Amino acid sequence: LDLRVRVDSEGAAQVIWAFWRIGRFQDAWTLYVRTLSDGRHPEHGKTGFTKRHAVDGRQRYYQTLLMETERRGDIAKQVYLWKQMAADFYARSLRAACLNCAVMALMRAGDQEGATEILRQLVRTRLGTSVSESLAVRMGLRYEDLEPADIVDIAIRRRPQCQSRFEDFHYKEAGVLETVVVQATPGDAKSVHAAIENVGLKEVWLKVAGGEKACVIDNVIAAVRPKLILEYGTYVGYTSTRLAMQLSSWGGRVVTMEMDPVNATIARNHIELCGLSDIVTVQLGHSDDAVQIVLDRFGPRSVDMVFMDQRGTAFHEDLQRLEQLD
Repeated sequence: LDLRVRVDSEGAAQVIWAFWRIGRFQDAWTLYVRTLSDGRHPEHGKTGFTKRHAVDGRQRYYQTLLMETERRGDIAKQVYLWKQMAADFYARSLRAACLNCAVMALMRAGDQEGATEILRQLVRTRLGTSVSESLAVRMGLRYEDLEPADIVDIAIRRRPQCQSRFEDFHYKEAGVLETVVVQATPGDAKSVHAAIENVGLKEVWLKVAGGEKACVIDNVIAAVRPKLILEYGTYVGYTSTRLAMQLSSWGGRVVTMEMDPVNATIARNHIELCGLSDIVTVQLGHSDDAVQIVLDRFGPRSVDMVFMDQRGTAFHEDLQRLEQLD
């Protein structure tokens, strides 16, 4: 933590993860805040550090810190991180998606006043989307009736002058999000799926289990009727919401793990738009870390079915690890 030792953003991210791994979360948090304020956070700092580190650095920052703050139930830190993520993005859709996640966190904690205040800031900045409107409805409010906030948080007002490599890396997923919030009908999961499929068929290839694959999965679920499905690799939330549509009829749940915080942000917005936030849980973190968090929450041998949609070469290792833990 000695600031005389200079590290770039990727190096700081590795140290933050290492601190968390050995149980020194407060030191990890301190290093993150110092990195942010000292200019080692990409796009906001001093010269002399190449921006090629932005992708891995920020991805690991947010993955580790959001995973742990959510495990601890530390809402204040979660909201702080979502706002910082929003400030990293140039695209309005991604900025709004991060702030919607902050609203979701406050709603889960029962802080309706805090959630309403962020919605009012979304109104003031005109960043709100159909997901923001859906969240307002869940709180018994009408988004169009909300008064614009008098003061907007500086992190929400701050915006890069252009897209960073961190953002460019997720151009496909950001495009899916923009299409979904415009074309899908809130509360209608099938319209969300149709919008995602439309992007995959007409614009760019997407790694989603649609078509015949989706039919196979649907048939397996109908035959097995699992109570808890664990998915490896959320991506944009297409499969997890398809799974949830079936499980909802018998009170089942889906927990889906995603190591990329941007994909997790997008997926949570899609899940909310589907009206399935009470059935689908997006667990942030690499499976090596996240599986244990899931089992701690739901109990040993709680997983009835596993759907692996991550990197194919990791299937056997991940299954073996799950069997050992569960």
